[in-house]
Amino acid sequence: MENRPSASTHYYLLDSSAFCRFCDNMMSKAEITHHIINKANDGYFYYMPQFCIAEVFNTFAKWYYAEKRIDETKYKELCNLFKSLIHNRNIIYPYDLHRYHNLNCDRIFPIEHTTPHGKPKKGKLSTFDILTIAMALELQLITGDENITILSCDSRLLEISKKLNIKTQPYN
Repeated sequence: MENRPSASTHYYLLDSSAFCRFCDNMMSKAEITHHIINKANDGYFYYMPQFCIAEVFNTFAKWYYAEKRIDETKYKELCNLFKSLIHNRNIIYPYDLHRYHNLNCDRIFPIEHTTPHGKPKKGKLSTFDILTIAMALELQLITGDENITILSCDSRLLEISKKLNIKTQPYN
């Protein structure tokens, strides 16, 4: 099944933190697949920055090798499931980084570096976080402002995105 946008599609830019938290909460291949495919059938189109693809695989590896939170069977199952979701853009469309994203960073820097950090844990945005927001800005131009939402667990990323008039949805 290949997920293709339509006139009524709502676009999500999926951060690796949200996808990994989703997998951590569900943990069953059937639950994860069922939920994501149903959402795609209901008019949700998922983009994921290409660098987040590596972050997802790295998180699964950390859960298995370093934290021992999952066994080898679960590790392989999660990796294979994620591969199937991104393979040929089946459900999640890997969004490649390009020069316009780098240029969009100039719109983010002033807001990031002048917005106070409320809690010590929030910290500053990473370069990848800034590029994720820059990708959302570019997608707004392509899909229309009302059609793109960043889905993330990163409160600072969501805070700065809102200041740039990007719709956000926390995934907890």
